[in-house]
Amino acid sequence: MRAARLFGAGSRAKQSWASMNRCLAAIVFIISLTIVARARTDAQSHSREGNPYTIDVSVDMVVLHATVQNSRGVLVSGIGQDDFEVYEDGVLQQIKYFSQEDIPVTVGLVVDNSGSMRPKRREVITAALLLIHDLSGEISK
Repeated sequence: MRAARLFGAGSRAKQSWASMNRCLAAIVFIISLTIVARARTDAQSHSREGNPYTIDVSVDMVVLHATVQNSRGVLVSGIGQDDFEVYEDGVLQQIKYFSQEDIPVTVGLVVDNSGSMRPKRREVITAALLLIHDLSGEISK
């Protein structure tokens, strides 16, 4: 009986050997997964070495929003399709559709209402109301 305990022939020893074998199998499995994943990543990176940031897409239309200002920063209106040229990779592209329209804009207004702003609060509220009024006037046009 003593010899069986010393050499691990008892039921506890069998259970501990079985659990150790399961742990070893799990470790081998995890290591093999990481090796396979690394091999796939290396293979993918080797196939993209020429230019890893190239995207090849076929599109029917590209939308370009443009705002034109003069040298003083004043918006210029009355500009048409013939006033624009669009190039792709140095090649002049035909403009198939051109429109002049307002695009939607979202405006967020944050007002500092802390104690340090108390002396300026009336001016801040007036400025905020003027901004809202001007924006709403633009909407109704």
